[in-house]
Amino acid sequence: MLDYPSFGARDLSSLRALIGGGSPVLPELVRRVEFALGVPFSIVLGQTEAAPCMTQTRLDDTPADRAHTFG
Repeated sequence: MLDYPSFGARDLSSLRALIGGGSPVLPELVRRVEFALGVPFSIVLGQTEAAPCMTQTRLDDTPADRAHTFG
């Protein structure tokens, strides 16, 4: 998404946080996303039966902490 040609032209000002899940996210990608969008990135883990989020990183965790967890 960050490399899409029209990314800079999109109005994403309504974003307050981003959530990714299912696997760890590299610290470099967390920092890149947060810098490009100006919002915190949280990693979650869940399952459909849990409606759906069971664990989630804190929005103020460091990128390194968020990168080494599934949520």
